[in-house]
Amino acid sequence: MRRKQRVRDGRLEATANEELPVPDVQRLHAAEERIEEVTRGVLVLWLSQTLPKAAWRADATTHGLPPVNFAEAARTHWRTEAARQVDLVSGTVEEKSLAELTRWGFACFSFAPSDQEPGCYDVTLEGERLYGQPRRARRPLPRLRPWQTVLIKLNERMADYSGQHYRVAEYWLLLGDGDEMPPQLALVRVVDLQEDLA
Repeated sequence: MRRKQRVRDGRLEATANEELPVPDVQRLHAAEERIEEVTRGVLVLWLSQTLPKAAWRADATTHGLPPVNFAEAARTHWRTEAARQVDLVSGTVEEKSLAELTRWGFACFSFAPSDQEPGCYDVTLEGERLYGQPRRARRPLPRLRPWQTVLIKLNERMADYSGQHYRVAEYWLLLGDGDEMPPQLALVRVVDLQEDLA
């Protein structure tokens, strides 16, 4: 119950009591979830290079990757309401819903809505999804916050029927918030997980 009020001579005066409607909490939560789903998206851009053992040993300058204009690539591939993984070498795009992202993740990463920071994602490196050496354990990575980019660097050594190969890779992870990307994207964390593969 609340007391009904009216304005007289610029002052509030009490009148009769009126019954307040009880809010439908479930409906409010459902609406909030729909709004969040419509205005969020996750983008993973990645670049990798694989070299045979002889090339890797011959020239250490080949161990790195060419510079990438991340902001330009993000504007090209960004989509709301979806999670996208884009291979910047081949141009291959893998797309999932946000629900599928939290179930399966991308590449060697898993994603889960953060319990501590609503609207953010907790990211985990799933080491068992990496096939080369050295073996890596499952470990948490920096939390994804809206429009703050996290760069993950990895390398590994692999062997197959054609011999031994070395691979370097970089992954840019971005969480969006809203339909409009800001003019500037902040690279807030670089996590270098590369090992000495000499």
